[in-house]
Amino acid sequence: MFLKLINLCFLLNMVNGKSTQRTQNIFGNEISDVDKYLTMAESDVMSLISDESDLSILTESEEFPEPPPHTEVSRMSRYLCHHSDWLSMATISTRGPLTGYPFASVFSFSDGTKHKSSGMDMSSKDLEKNPKASVTMSLAQGPFCKKHGLDAEDPRCAHVVMAGEVVQVQPNSTEEIFAKEALFSRHPEMPEWPVDHGWYFAKLNISSIILLDFFGGAIDVDINEYYNTHP
Repeated sequence: MFLKLINLCFLLNMVNGKSTQRTQNIFGNEISDVDKYLTMAESDVMSLISDESDLSILTESEEFPEPPPHTEVSRMSRYLCHHSDWLSMATISTRGPLTGYPFASVFSFSDGTKHKSSGMDMSSKDLEKNPKASVTMSLAQGPFCKKHGLDAEDPRCAHVVMAGEVVQVQPNSTEEIFAKEALFSRHPEMPEWPVDHGWYFAKLNISSIILLDFFGGAIDVDINEYYNTHP
């Protein structure tokens, strides 16, 4: 299934900060809606058109539906990923006195449009040398934990940690087109970011998922089960 190719989408900027023609294509109108749909499988096109017709402003309850039961670990992991718009990413730093230390930063991301699931500044330098990274998302990013009086560190205020390698999405590919759609639909200010920063699309190839959503310790989530579960 095409949507599974995008694990988590990021918009990163190149280390040298220089613009390229490809970058301008990403932010400009050179990729028309017709071209976008022609490069995708028919089933994916119909899904995407259906999604776009539903991209209305959501109420808080619609944007953050109640999470699944803590016993459904794959669903909880998907829920945390799909209903988050930002995350914390840790890389191994290559910057001066921080070299060799874990370095965490906040990133906007998407695992698909709100109605369809798949899944940079200083950290780009780190990722160029070592693409391994881990990211974390928490129920504390929405209203659930505050609503139920849960501290962000309470296990019931679930959080998921995903580890893997961050890689650039192949330019001018169907995957890049979906990455653009996924990110820009969730972060509509992104197309206005300056093109001379050399932005490019990247994804996290997930190799490990760990979930803490209740008392008793963290759980290793099966990756295949994760991909076959809807949020």
